[in-house]
Amino acid sequence: MIPFKILILLFAVNFAPTFATYYLHNKWIKPLDMGYDFIDGRPVLGNHKTIRGALSGIFAGTITGYLLGFPIVMGFLVGFFSMIGDILSSFIKRRINYPIGSVVIGLDQIFEGIFPFFVIVFYYNLQIYEIIIIIFIFSIGTYIGSRFFKDILLKQPFENYKRPLSPKLRLREWRACQLSSNPFNSIINFERAIYCHIFMR
Repeated sequence: MIPFKILILLFAVNFAPTFATYYLHNKWIKPLDMGYDFIDGRPVLGNHKTIRGALSGIFAGTITGYLLGFPIVMGFLVGFFSMIGDILSSFIKRRINYPIGSVVIGLDQIFEGIFPFFVIVFYYNLQIYEIIIIIFIFSIGTYIGSRFFKDILLKQPFENYKRPLSPKLRLREWRACQLSSNPFNSIINFERAIYCHIFMR
């Protein structure tokens, strides 16, 4: 039960910055690196790593950890170390010249998944195989989530897309256009079908 709760906690921390973007859009998006470049001339982190995102991850760790029955200090530190891992991943990606906002399987998840265990192991005596399984499931889940967010919610669906690019609006459009092969689906989901075919095509 504890490993499952830890996995939920890690997911909550990871997806908190995404939910903050979804609901708050462009509010309070001061970059963590304050727009500075590193000695190699590239951004230290990039403008997509924001103070809001880091704080939302720490806040999510604290609250979710408490709700799951973990010590509140542990939840806070899990959120903190997870965000440190995320920042380190972005720093490394900038140094090896990956574009800002790029999704790199493994590198994007490994530090964010491992660093929280520097704290967790002081509270719970987990087996090595349990830690490996948690990190593996976490990595797969967060990779799928990040690809969906980047390729669906933050990407124009077609050329000359005229609406403001908003994750909330894109999710509504995506859901409206996910009509299954069931021949009755277009009737059952009539409103979605109209939205997709008139407003999206």
